[in-house]
Amino acid sequence: MAHLRMIESWVGASGSLLPPLLKKMGHTFTFVTRKLEHYQQAHGTDQHPVSYHASEVLVTETNDSSDLIEFLRPYQFDGVITVCDYYIETVQRSYCRGRGYLGDFVQTESGLYAQLARFTCFVGCLHSRRA
Repeated sequence: MAHLRMIESWVGASGSLLPPLLKKMGHTFTFVTRKLEHYQQAHGTDQHPVSYHASEVLVTETNDSSDLIEFLRPYQFDGVITVCDYYIETVQRSYCRGRGYLGDFVQTESGLYAQLARFTCFVGCLHSRRA
């Protein structure tokens, strides 16, 4: 199964639902965040699902995509995901650079590329690992 790199998450909703689903499907992930405490405070004394289900948690600045990509360069992964729209471009760049592609995705005026790219990176990764 796939080992994913998850860059940030939402505190509730999909941020709580996705991690156990990934585990149930047999996938693992490394969670990358700039402030782990943000997720811990949201659930009181309980550990947030995103850190609880992660095989590894890396804490680094996630709002500077160039530095983040350089920080993550030595880590192995099969795909990169996020549930935060803010990080979609970073996920795209991270996935491309991690696979040796030097270019970036091209943004269309509608912004639809972001939603499609997020879905495609996730599904494409899972599909390729099952084949």
